[in-house]
Amino acid sequence: MADRPRAAQRLETNWLKSWLTERTSITPEHLDHIPAGKLDEPGILIEIMASPPGGEPQPFRILIDGTHRAARKLLDHQDYWAFMLTEAEQYSICTYRLEGRVAELPSFPGPGITDREAGVFLSLATESNVA
Repeated sequence: MADRPRAAQRLETNWLKSWLTERTSITPEHLDHIPAGKLDEPGILIEIMASPPGGEPQPFRILIDGTHRAARKLLDHQDYWAFMLTEAEQYSICTYRLEGRVAELPSFPGPGITDREAGVFLSLATESNVA
């Protein structure tokens, strides 16, 4: 991500509460041991399309890094931010499993998360070419 700087996105509080209580597990004892200098580090977020069998695919976000920092920020009544990965970045680091075996993630037509949606900053050369 250092090679492709981007703006972090504020995670909506209700989504974050739901994610933390329904989709992940937190070690409460760990929350007070997070170094103060690490608390403001944004998490990492991906978005996939998902649905129950026969259902209409809907965007589904997954916080893949920063869960404990997010929980601590929520307890402290503070906003939490995360970097969104592009489709290409997500595919380069994520492994998908089906019934315990590595599997190809089914894909849907479309570009997935683009640089713009991920908040990737355009280079000066690109910006001057656009103007």
